[in-house]
Amino acid sequence: MECGINNGVCNGWDIIDNKGEIINKENILCRFYDALVEGIVESQIICDESGKGVDFQIIKVNNNFRNITGIQIENISGMTLKEIVPGIEDYWIKELSRAALGGIKIQMEEYCKPLQKYFRVNAFSIEKGKIYVLFTDISKNKQVQDLSEKYQLLKENARDTILFVREDGKIIEANRAAVETYGYSYNELLNMNIKDIRCSNFDCLIPNEKKEEYDKGILFETIHKRKDGTTLYVEVSSKGTIFNDEYIVLEMIRDITDRKHTEERLQKLAYYDPVTDLPNKKYFSEYILDALDKAKQKDEMIAVLFIDLDRYKKVNDTMGHLIGDKLLKGAADRFKTLVNDSVFAARVGGDEFILVQSHIKSPDEAADLAYRILSIIKEPFNFDGEEIRITTSIGISLYPIHGEDALTLMKNADMSMYRVKNSGRNNYEFYIPGMNKEVYESIVIENNLHHALENNEFVLHYQPKFNALTGKIIGMEALIRWENPKLGLVPPGKFIDLAEETGLIVSIGKWVLKNACEHNKIWQELGFPPMRVAVNLSVRQFEDGNLVQVIKSILEETGLDPKYLELEVTETMAMKNMDLIVKTLRELKDMGIHIALDDFGTGYSSLKYLRNIPVDTLKIDRSFINDINSNSSYVAIIDAIIDIAKKLRLGIIAEGVETLEQSKFLVEKKCFEMQGFLFSRPVSRDEFENMLLKYNL
Repeated sequence: MECGINNGVCNGWDIIDNKGEIINKENILCRFYDALVEGIVESQIICDESGKGVDFQIIKVNNNFRNITGIQIENISGMTLKEIVPGIEDYWIKELSRAALGGIKIQMEEYCKPLQKYFRVNAFSIEKGKIYVLFTDISKNKQVQDLSEKYQLLKENARDTILFVREDGKIIEANRAAVETYGYSYNELLNMNIKDIRCSNFDCLIPNEKKEEYDKGILFETIHKRKDGTTLYVEVSSKGTIFNDEYIVLEMIRDITDRKHTEERLQKLAYYDPVTDLPNKKYFSEYILDALDKAKQKDEMIAVLFIDLDRYKKVNDTMGHLIGDKLLKGAADRFKTLVNDSVFAARVGGDEFILVQSHIKSPDEAADLAYRILSIIKEPFNFDGEEIRITTSIGISLYPIHGEDALTLMKNADMSMYRVKNSGRNNYEFYIPGMNKEVYESIVIENNLHHALENNEFVLHYQPKFNALTGKIIGMEALIRWENPKLGLVPPGKFIDLAEETGLIVSIGKWVLKNACEHNKIWQELGFPPMRVAVNLSVRQFEDGNLVQVIKSILEETGLDPKYLELEVTETMAMKNMDLIVKTLRELKDMGIHIALDDFGTGYSSLKYLRNIPVDTLKIDRSFINDINSNSSYVAIIDAIIDIAKKLRLGIIAEGVETLEQSKFLVEKKCFEMQGFLFSRPVSRDEFENMLLKYNL
């Protein structure tokens, strides 16, 4: 359409177009607005409702309308508004109809669902039935407004503290959580610098060399302080940006005090011993590596002192774990008095402690520290009115003289400590290269013994008991053997005492009882003549307190008749623990179990005590049997033992019989039951079955 508005000459109300024709006055405004349709920057349509009810037939749209709405229909003339924008709200149509029919101007800000945009709509009528509609896309403005409203909502309701901070640290904005967290008012915060609430010192908030990091966003932990002076651990997420030509940092701050306290508690559980509150083995392992690195760098000497509390296990077992723990704590508290910048103390397990002394110039300094340890520990402890006295055994190794790595230094200090224990305790000793092989072996045995039971390394051998007149097997003694993959077959003499000292004998003894009863029951079911199996008991098993119940449970589990179980206790053991052992033995005898007094004659017990012990059999100790030809007094002792057994109507058996001469002597003395190498050494379970076939079937 050519328009004469710009080219024509206005003569009053007449407008002449470029052809010299006069434009009708009634079309002047229509022609004027038509000209604006293509030139206006907003989206615009001209609608006419004539002949279309209130659906509005489209007369014309400008290109900007097509661009903003995305409607690219070429021949749009004659279509209705609802046809080009399906789903348009009826509310819009009614408002446009009101403008068209009423000749009024209306303005709306509405969201158009079909186009998914916000529009500001201006509609006005130039002639009845025809309206001009101006669509302005305000989606971006609405989004900014929505974001602003959402930000305000988020800022004021966020649980985390939000601060806007300038490059120099000046706080320029804060949310409600910041006011609650720090105890300052909003206005006070806006007059503060971030350095006022940080416990660390900063020249400025953002060092120039770190701006790139802040641009990407960084996360760090620090400590902030409140108005009342209290502190809190915080996690800060910081991100910098340019805003209004100024570098601003947004800090999102979270209070992590509870989490840090939990981490500290977990750290303490991981690195500190709960009984003594000393660093534990894990802490020591990390400390010694660091100490050695520093010593290497400075060419200094370090001493490792391995400490064991002498006879602690006896105190713990006899007085109870509560007193035992108090003793450990008391010893640890005394060790703490020696700790300083050069001395580190840790509990590494059981009653074992380690002190590490750094920056020493000679071994004399380590010796002096060891002497102080001996002195402070030997002073009596008093717990609940009970006075307890203990001593310590200390082994010392020196870096770099006795080793250059932690493992070697530990091993050598440990070996030195064992040497002190084996030579009388209550002393200290430096490691000596080529130290006694037996000391090292005892360490290895103890370390492996703790895992022998769980690794199924124990086996039972059986030594048969014979009737020398009939040549028949009348019973057997169960003897434990230890088959270790590294140590081979370990004889009882090398580990039984250690098992006693460590308390492992209780669980080992239970294992022996169960397997011996189980094997005996199996042999009976295989048709072999029923006979008793003898098992040796330890004083620790009596002191454990539930020996009777343990044995009762084993007999029930294996199905062995109690009369086929014989329990052996030594005379010396019975004399030292008379009340406890006699009471327990009576309960066991009442169950039908046979009781034997082993090594009889070595304790020289009186008949008065012997009458009180509920025994069925006396065993003559092998030491008397071995020397019957060379020691006449032993012959007299054997005569007396046999006589006592007869008068008390007790069984009698001699152990350690190795020669025919010894056997003949015992037969002459009317002692017919014997065991020893003359008849058989202890044999495996399978070998014993073969012997039963040979001698008893």
